[in-house]
Amino acid sequence: LAVGGFTESFDGVASAGRVTVMFGSTLGCFDQDTPGILEDAEEEDLFGAALAVGDFDDDGFEDLAIGVPGEDQPTSGDGRAGIVQVLFGSASGLSVSGDQLFGQLQFPLGQPGGDINDHFGDALAAGDFDGDGSSDLAIGVPDEDVGDVVDAGTAHVLYGSPTGLTTTGNQTFHSNFPAGMPDSPNTNDAFGETLATGDFDGNGIDDLAIGMPGEGLGTQALAGAVTALYGLDRATGAFGTARFGGGAMSVSEAEGNRIFTLIREGGAVLAASVSHSRTGGTAAPGADFTYDADVTSWAPGDLGFEIDFVHIRADTLDENDETIVLQLSDPSAGLAVGSPSTLTITIEDDDEGGIVQFPGPVQVFGEGTGSAAVIVTRGSGAASGVTVEFATSNGSALAGSDYTATSGTLTFAADETSKVIQVPLFDDGVAEPAETFLVTLTNPGGGATLGTFAVVQVVIVDNNLFVDGFETGNSSRWSSTIP
Repeated sequence: LAVGGFTESFDGVASAGRVTVMFGSTLGCFDQDTPGILEDAEEEDLFGAALAVGDFDDDGFEDLAIGVPGEDQPTSGDGRAGIVQVLFGSASGLSVSGDQLFGQLQFPLGQPGGDINDHFGDALAAGDFDGDGSSDLAIGVPDEDVGDVVDAGTAHVLYGSPTGLTTTGNQTFHSNFPAGMPDSPNTNDAFGETLATGDFDGNGIDDLAIGMPGEGLGTQALAGAVTALYGLDRATGAFGTARFGGGAMSVSEAEGNRIFTLIREGGAVLAASVSHSRTGGTAAPGADFTYDADVTSWAPGDLGFEIDFVHIRADTLDENDETIVLQLSDPSAGLAVGSPSTLTITIEDDDEGGIVQFPGPVQVFGEGTGSAAVIVTRGSGAASGVTVEFATSNGSALAGSDYTATSGTLTFAADETSKVIQVPLFDDGVAEPAETFLVTLTNPGGGATLGTFAVVQVVIVDNNLFVDGFETGNSSRWSSTIP
């Protein structure tokens, strides 16, 4: 049995406080003048104003947390800032060996020079809030200022470990903090004036009730209120589960950026983080998209989604749709990775190579033009650059005597819809019927397809209409002299 005599005076020190512990038939008595204990007895320290029992180091022996709300802050000297001392149990009872001391400066809201009369440790409660088997300690600070709000009050939680209570992962609560806490801080609310633990929801994990006796309700001053915080298993609920907002999504190549979401659900008592990175896909980094692997973090109490993005790079190639595959990895301790843990982003190609062909089955050129400018067109899409091969072949016109055999590759740039194949023609000065040769398109590239008119008949119209040489300018063949 631990008995707190927080106004006990001894050795001429008024209201120094004393805790008496009775072990069966053995009597134990502790105060701040006990040899080996941290700190010294001072007037109005109120050592023992609050007590809580729990196995904070999970060794099978109960330990004792002692509130000393009138103690001056050890490092800053703030008067009546308050401290909490912890004595550890053993087979021979409580011992001052390895005892612990905690103060406001070990928590987020504890600021040097700002803790006078906060009364840290005015209320204590022990319970296993995270389900790891070690007892944890809730500490009430009813006279803590929250920003400019005087005496609004806070409550802190220290978590147990094999080495005792630890400040790693400690938490601070007050009205409206962290996200999801009800109400707003008000002057003299005294949040944390009283604390109580119990399994309120029957899930096997201890929960915490926080008294706020100064809370006003409507027009009723000092009506009071209680806030209940629910414990979550550290292995599952204290950190929650992270996942992608969906397992698949599509984005047009021209869209630019594609936002994706990462969600934490199921628990948010403690901070958590998870990495996301590219694990595969057919899209080429740099050419088709840019993306930076990153770490997404959630603060304590932050239960919801975070966003990131992939930047899509538009090109002018008519190609198959491409994919980017992202995955979640390296969750922080306690955070689970749920489903979907991978995200496939499909880049939908918006480039069409179009249909490449001749405008019609026949194109006609005069023999004297010097060259047949054979037109090739592209329709039904021209967003990408495409190519097509071409070659001439004999008809009634013969390569070498009527035209020059020509072959090669036409290249259409993006948005280009017309090209010309130049085939040199020979003017042989011989009157003859019209002659023909063929130009054939083959092997379209870049997503283009061949149209109906992939072959054109080129007609060479002779420009020698008479055999008397009139067209040559030789007047001797048709002129005469009259005597």
